[in-house]
Amino acid sequence: MRYAWLFIIPTLAIIIIVSLSLYRFSTKRRTIKKARIIAHSKRIRSLPEYEKVRMRYRFLLVLMILSFTVAISSTTLVSSRPISVETLEPEYDTRDIMLCIDVSGSTNNIRENLIDYLSEIVDNLKGQRVGISIFATKATILSPLTDDYASLQSSLEMLGNSFYFDGAKRVSFYTRSVGGMSNVGSGVVNCINNFDHLQDENRSLSMIIATDNIQNIGTITIEKAANFAARYGIALYGIDTSQVNPGSNLSTDSVKYKNAILATGGSYYSIGFSGLQPNEIVDEILKQEAVKHDGERKYAYIDSPSIVAVVAIISTTLFLLIAWRIRI
Repeated sequence: MRYAWLFIIPTLAIIIIVSLSLYRFSTKRRTIKKARIIAHSKRIRSLPEYEKVRMRYRFLLVLMILSFTVAISSTTLVSSRPISVETLEPEYDTRDIMLCIDVSGSTNNIRENLIDYLSEIVDNLKGQRVGISIFATKATILSPLTDDYASLQSSLEMLGNSFYFDGAKRVSFYTRSVGGMSNVGSGVVNCINNFDHLQDENRSLSMIIATDNIQNIGTITIEKAANFAARYGIALYGIDTSQVNPGSNLSTDSVKYKNAILATGGSYYSIGFSGLQPNEIVDEILKQEAVKHDGERKYAYIDSPSIVAVVAIISTTLFLLIAWRIRI
């Protein structure tokens, strides 16, 4: 037992009482044998001083018995490990955020700058669950929703350093798994499906999409993907890198992209990687009120022997002092 050592107190008290009783008994017997009749003892007992001494003796005797009883009771209670029960009803914020990153061939030249930008965004999202999905011709999950920010940053770092040269051509390793052409709408839909609580109303869902808006293939348009997101209450935050990407259709694809993003209640950002303000996106996301819900009720059992232990020590000390005072 955790407080088994507290048995020492009542055990010691019992040993002392038994020893004192035996000592008192043997002393009393010797005293009786040596007793002599004292003249006028009745008159002495009638004196007020004698009565005061007798009353004080009886009071101390009663107090000693009470302190002994309290000492035994309290030490027994402490040894049984008294506990207090506390009910915990934790409340959680449930804001889930997916990064949906275009890794098609047209984004290779800006990949490092984009990853640095997204890495700073992730740093400022600490406290939320974040996941990473990448897409080109196909889409795949790079990191599921997690609050392990070291793992998220490691995934982003690998994505930024994923290049090798095929002759004179700079190619990303991820091209082997997701292809090199852009299928933006399909990539966004796939990213939406990576929310593990997609149909849970007690979740605040957001998605950050980074693409250069070159829609090469696919029948799922960004408008259809945005409508799919809106169905589940997902706010889209679109990062448009087309202004730093040669070959992008600024007049057509960017307008469609922007309108689709804004229709979900999110925000649109056209960036050129100069004077980066990633906090702007983070602030907008965090303005979304995180849906709060009660977690599973828990009970905390806390050992609380302190008060009873103090009572045991005080009562035992008082008992010993009184026993010494009245010479038992």
